[in-house]
Amino acid sequence: MTNKLKPANLKIFAVQFICILIFLGVDQISKYLIERYLRPVGTFPLIKGVLNLHYLQNTGAAFGSLSEHTALLSLVTSVVLFGILAFIFVDKSGNIFYRIFLPFIVCGGLGNLVDRVSKGYVVDFIELPFLNFAVFNFADMLVTSGAFCLCVYLVWSLFKERKESADNASSEIQEADKNDEKA
Repeated sequence: MTNKLKPANLKIFAVQFICILIFLGVDQISKYLIERYLRPVGTFPLIKGVLNLHYLQNTGAAFGSLSEHTALLSLVTSVVLFGILAFIFVDKSGNIFYRIFLPFIVCGGLGNLVDRVSKGYVVDFIELPFLNFAVFNFADMLVTSGAFCLCVYLVWSLFKERKESADNASSEIQEADKNDEKA
């Protein structure tokens, strides 16, 4: 058996790759515009008390953690991205959740990796002051939404699988009881 990709799988991979490039472009353009126009200002309220554009250079990961370990973060991100891309390329399951949400994670990770490698920091700029939450960016939103949706799907599929297993076991027991009654 050969391990060649079918044309349908190549088309799906191509669409995923194009989506990654588009979202990466949106991420990088938004960060460029923020650096160019917001950096001198610092903060610009879009919706007072709800949504601000706030320029921040984040040398770490989420919430500024690991800020002294940019090289390590870049290495770990690269390894994770390579693993996800390899999975996307060889996945033959046809699972729509993997096809949609893994590219979100790749694009977000790649967007922040580009910043980390080229600048030594990630440009964050979305602030929700009413939540007193960390400042984040478009790439962070992609990683978070992709990971969240995959987690919800995986939990749902585990429950579904357990229910199907229980239903199958119940059917087998009922069939065995019918056979016992006949004997």
